[in-house]
Amino acid sequence: MFSDILSKDSFIIEDVGRSKFVKGLEKCDKIYYINIKKRDIYKRVIRRWLNQRQGKEEYNYPPTLLQLIDMFIVVNSYYKKEKKKLDYINKFKEKVVYLDKDKLNELENR
Repeated sequence: MFSDILSKDSFIIEDVGRSKFVKGLEKCDKIYYINIKKRDIYKRVIRRWLNQRQGKEEYNYPPTLLQLIDMFIVVNSYYKKEKKKLDYINKFKEKVVYLDKDKLNELENR
């Protein structure tokens, strides 16, 4: 299936930190790395959880306190692997475009 994706003229893949995506990194024109601080992700998780609890946002799982804690565990796990991902994509540094919060806001406002 991944080979089918790579055979197309245009494709987008996510979470390229896994070794199974090496061929995608080799073939792609650009790699966008979105650098968001952990505290900003925590804020988003809390805001989303509160909106779900208040019925303002749909959810696929009940927004319980246990689910909120689980989301924090997922965020921490992601950031523990971040350095490894950065080391990995830097093998393709001529293709990497780093985007931070300010750059993303600038792009959104265009």
